[in-house]
Amino acid sequence: MNDYLIFRGGADYREWGGVTKEKEIEIWRSLIEFLDTNQLMLKRVEIANLHDMEGVELRSGSLNELGNAVIKCGFDKWLRGIDKGKSPSNLSALEKCLEKLRGKP
Repeated sequence: MNDYLIFRGGADYREWGGVTKEKEIEIWRSLIEFLDTNQLMLKRVEIANLHDMEGVELRSGSLNELGNAVIKCGFDKWLRGIDKGKSPSNLSALEKCLEKLRGKP
């Protein structure tokens, strides 16, 4: 499997996404905590002392097979929800994908 970029933080993302630095960190924390809690990561991404997102990346190689499938299924929908005013902590799009992929009704 090719290692591809899923998300890169920093000024370019903030400008493109029209989000503040604080919102960007909230998005990142919500995503990483979801992936970590659900054991979808191969290697842990440190978020405890995150103050600057410049150059911080999430790559497909950081996720296991299920993690990559969840990202392919629900990541864009989750981001669109944030664009429409939903909280980054509303992870329902990703949670639904995870349940579907794990075969839960």
